[in-house]
Amino acid sequence: MNFKIWKTVFLGVHKSARIYQNALVNADFRIGNRTNDLLNKIPISQFKIRVDLAIASVFELGFDKPMRFREIFCRIKELGGQLCFAEVGPACREAYPEQPNQEDLWIAMEPISDSDGDLRIFKIIHGGSGRYLESNRIDLDFVCLGDSRFVFMLPRKSQK
Repeated sequence: MNFKIWKTVFLGVHKSARIYQNALVNADFRIGNRTNDLLNKIPISQFKIRVDLAIASVFELGFDKPMRFREIFCRIKELGGQLCFAEVGPACREAYPEQPNQEDLWIAMEPISDSDGDLRIFKIIHGGSGRYLESNRIDLDFVCLGDSRFVFMLPRKSQK
């Protein structure tokens, strides 16, 4: 399956979690305490890296019913996509100020343990009270509804 590039983001623009946090807050994005905790745990690239992203719903990934995170992540890889580097979460939030109200997008990534030992992944949300970078607690066996949408990386095309 060929996925179109939805958005291109750059990793390594901000060199630390604190700089990301300040940039997001200054751009009027909201970040909760648990998300700040997770941001402090992710690797931040020290080099500028271009990443092409795609979006697909559970249904668009070829499932005909709600599926588990584990199966969704496997399908993304089977179809030629890649799970995101954790830094894609805050980079995508910053690069998507035009996000429509009531849209939420899961970042397809390997879960990271927070300070309480709970596994979390990023989610970018535009809700009634603002635009957020969230970190949601997940279990890879939790089931996602068919219209749940996931952001994932597209492989880099070789330069000739």
